[in-house]
Amino acid sequence: MNLINYLDRERKTVDRQLSQYLKEVDNFSGELVQAMRYSVFAGGKRLRPVLMLAIAEMFDKPAKQVLQAACAVEYMHTSTLILDDLPCMDDSDLRRGRASLHKKFGQSTAILASYALVALAFDLLMKNAERVSDDSRLALNVTESMSRAMGHKGICAGQYVDLKSGAKKIDFKTLTYLHEHKTADLFVASCRIAGYLCNANAAQLKALSDYGKNMGLAFQIFDDMLSLSKTDSELGKQTKKDKDSPNAVNLFGIERAKALLKKYSQKSNASLRIFAGKAGILRDFLGVLRI
Repeated sequence: MNLINYLDRERKTVDRQLSQYLKEVDNFSGELVQAMRYSVFAGGKRLRPVLMLAIAEMFDKPAKQVLQAACAVEYMHTSTLILDDLPCMDDSDLRRGRASLHKKFGQSTAILASYALVALAFDLLMKNAERVSDDSRLALNVTESMSRAMGHKGICAGQYVDLKSGAKKIDFKTLTYLHEHKTADLFVASCRIAGYLCNANAAQLKALSDYGKNMGLAFQIFDDMLSLSKTDSELGKQTKKDKDSPNAVNLFGIERAKALLKKYSQKSNASLRIFAGKAGILRDFLGVLRI
């Protein structure tokens, strides 16, 4: 099965479960749930949760071994996008081809929807861990992986540096910090959580972490390159702001950006040696990041 078919099949699996865990309700919070669903089902490749299903397959585990956690990661990712689009953050009116959540439901509802998705995500992480094992350390490991990815040493730190940097020039060290935390940390968490749920050993967890980190760094550069070469309608989001943002292309030029993309992709691929021939799908994922 080629990667496009695999992504499409597994995305549908994830979408079915995302809908099951976030059903519409007819009560006082109905509009809040509607707002949450609006953002969750706005589209997207579901790359992170599908990556987790691929890791389960690599460990010869069924999809249900990680499916609740995979949905948790997608809810968490969506929560970050909602916040990113707010006027006080990236101030974007468009997300995945339609109005951003705050434009559709208002800023206060958007913020509450983001918080609610975070809470739902942690609930599903706990339930997945408890279903897989009665060892409380598993629940601790998966929730800790997510909290570290999201907090002041993770995505929040990356977003903070991004906002503070604005349009000014930054050095390579600062850009790497920004990309590592704003983007790569959730890839790392996705890989580690799937690894924990599939009983990966310490060496395998390290390999999955390295794979996720370098894939995330490559993904951000790839996304920056697309933002500067594609239109709003092609990408389903506003791209004009990226022309002045401190990304790899603006700071170092297209050729060095391509070289960095290749470097991170190769490092990510090299991390999979420990899994030998069983990591084929994970290697194929890196094919998405080719210009």
